[in-house]
Amino acid sequence: MNLSRMLAPKSAVFIGGEDLLPIIENAQKHQFSGDIFIVNQSQKSMAGIQCFSSIEELPVDPDVAYVSLARDLLPSVLQSLYYKQCGGVVINSPQLTDTDVPDIVYRGDDLPILGGNAAGFANYLDHSIFLQSQQKTHEPIETGVAVVSADQTFLNEIDYSGSGLSVAYSIVPGGETGLSEAELLDYILTDDRVSAVLMLLDDVRNVTALSIAALKAARKGVPIVAVKAGKSVADDYLAVSALFARLGFIECATPAEAAETLKMLIGTSRPLGRRAAIVVNSPAYA
Repeated sequence: MNLSRMLAPKSAVFIGGEDLLPIIENAQKHQFSGDIFIVNQSQKSMAGIQCFSSIEELPVDPDVAYVSLARDLLPSVLQSLYYKQCGGVVINSPQLTDTDVPDIVYRGDDLPILGGNAAGFANYLDHSIFLQSQQKTHEPIETGVAVVSADQTFLNEIDYSGSGLSVAYSIVPGGETGLSEAELLDYILTDDRVSAVLMLLDDVRNVTALSIAALKAARKGVPIVAVKAGKSVADDYLAVSALFARLGFIECATPAEAAETLKMLIGTSRPLGRRAAIVVNSPAYA
């Protein structure tokens, strides 16, 4: 699946009400250089941008749509976005659970979806930030780490931890019926500006697809650090941990541990063997 239009957009449309204002303003604050459109039937303008009353009135086929609407309005909106040849959709609707995205034939492989209650994504390499509750301003970067997390809190912990990591992508899939972690990883690995990948996985939906993406990462020499979310079921945790090891992922227990591991992987030459000695100047690091 080609996600380049969605994750590196040249145009974006926001569909919904005033709850979208912080996300629109955040995109503007991070100097999104593409065209921004808004579809809202009751407002003439929002965030200083003229509103259109329908998707069909848009002057371009949008690369990405950020949708915040009630559940009953989603089927017709997704159908219109499909016919408008939209590049991808972020659905952020508090009424939806992760498994509650309507099964709509118009999605297929032609309309990638993050949702139903997805926070969105940020592509800091190309100044494309469409992420809920992203208040920190990022300086322009040329290379960095991609973070894919089922939990936005994890993204914030990495972002605000003072880890010193340059974050290239932050993506919250947000559901079991939209884009999988394997599809997102496969796309991320096409970007040579990504030096490493950090993944927080609650569950693995497609082991085969994730295995293929892991092989692609190994061949490119891009390390993948993984954290398993939710350890309440011991057998499930052990199974996913074993999968990480089989795929060549480096498993960490916490965001802080993952951040330090990434810094070691991308900041120094990697060891050729399996044994390493660590020298520290404080017992706190031991």
